[in-house]
Amino acid sequence: MENLMQIAAGTFTKNQPGAVTVPFPRPFTELPVVVLTPNYALNSITNVDCITNVTLDSFQVISPNYNPAYVINWIAVTPGAFSL
Repeated sequence: MENLMQIAAGTFTKNQPGAVTVPFPRPFTELPVVVLTPNYALNSITNVDCITNVTLDSFQVISPNYNPAYVINWIAVTPGAFSL
């Protein structure tokens, strides 16, 4: 059976402290690798955002960072080697 690459990406505003669950648009068939980049235009970021609890349907971001202007961009991809 051939492995098929799945990819999803998105952006959300982290406007509460602690953990935030981010759902994937469609479930993955195997656990994806998730990477995020925070973007906070108003000030410097003082804490590291951590990715945890990755499932086929969602992942969580945990950090004390939050603000209506605190945006997180993310991408999730199935692990493996693929030809595009």
